[in-house]
Amino acid sequence: MTSQGAAQKSTQIAQELLSLHPYRRARVISLYSSIKGEVSTEEIFRKARAEGKIVVFPKVIGERLEFYCVDGLDNLRPGSFGILEPQETSSLYPLMAIDLLVVPGVAFDMYGNRLGYGRGYYDSILRQTPRPAAVALAFECQIYEGILPVEDGDAPVDMIVTEERLVSRILSKGVDPPNS
Repeated sequence: MTSQGAAQKSTQIAQELLSLHPYRRARVISLYSSIKGEVSTEEIFRKARAEGKIVVFPKVIGERLEFYCVDGLDNLRPGSFGILEPQETSSLYPLMAIDLLVVPGVAFDMYGNRLGYGRGYYDSILRQTPRPAAVALAFECQIYEGILPVEDGDAPVDMIVTEERLVSRILSKGVDPPNS
């Protein structure tokens, strides 16, 4: 996919997310800094801030993610694995203060299962109960029509937004896949 194609599809995905009830009702949202061809979150950031929402980004601290408020994308600096992260001088937000968790990934299936980059940071959050609503952003080419291999520590997202459709775990055959 060309960078222009990815930008256009990222805009479509952003527009769809911005129309969803979980986004509209959220006061505090968590976004990620996109890498390796992931869906860009910049447009979502700008819109959320313009609407007066609090936007937090994750920072790797040891073996976990902590979330810090970001007022501008220029407040992000290269951190763990070269991914842009907030500075620790920003306000720290506990997970339960977040209303909507926007999650990255490499591949997803129709049951909300995801393949990340193998560190398990988001999986540890997704396994928590209670937790914020979790929506993944993905290009259609990242959706696997079968069932992804699921390991014990893996946890699904609630919805996946692509440029072509919305995949909801609740709507996907109404049942959890085997081994979930």
